[in-house]
Amino acid sequence: MSSRSVSRLLAPLCFLGLLSCARSTRSQPVGPTVQIGTPHPIGSLVPERPLVNQWEPPYGSWTLLPSISAARKSVTAFRVYDPSRLGEAKPYIHPDQHPPQAVIFVLPSTQFGLLWVAESVPDVPIGMQDQAFREAVGHNGEPGIYVTSQIVQVRGGIEALEQFSSQHPDIHPTTIEWVENGVQFEALGPTLTIDDAVKVATSI
Repeated sequence: MSSRSVSRLLAPLCFLGLLSCARSTRSQPVGPTVQIGTPHPIGSLVPERPLVNQWEPPYGSWTLLPSISAARKSVTAFRVYDPSRLGEAKPYIHPDQHPPQAVIFVLPSTQFGLLWVAESVPDVPIGMQDQAFREAVGHNGEPGIYVTSQIVQVRGGIEALEQFSSQHPDIHPTTIEWVENGVQFEALGPTLTIDDAVKVATSI
């Protein structure tokens, strides 16, 4: 999840996908409005508190489902992938979404530490993802920007947006986001490193 995504996940009434909002105003820890096609600088203001202040259960009244099968029955807007190769996956949906547009899996991975793997309907129209990623990278180094964005390849050549903050890792966790087969994925964790984020994406 980029800061764009994290905020959208934590403000389910505002997001169109799951954790991603990197294309919109991501300077606030919760609740930015997703503005498709109108990208804003990422992390232009350092939040006063972490973007994720509670990892398990996810911050924001998410409901734990008993199994991945239950998640697939509840979330019909897209195909729910099973990320349990990374660890025991606990699926959460938000009760205020009708029908659910996203699922967050919380995984205690022995290799990568605690993880969120978020799956959702894409928050940017198909075909605009590459542009949005490049616009995020274009803000690197601008005054006040505390998040670094970079494009990496995962899963056989799919472009992914990786975001991290070397200055404020306690505020903005490392995230990685990509779209595959019409599903937006985002992975993040409190101790996730840049290199491990790519490995996580490859392991799903």
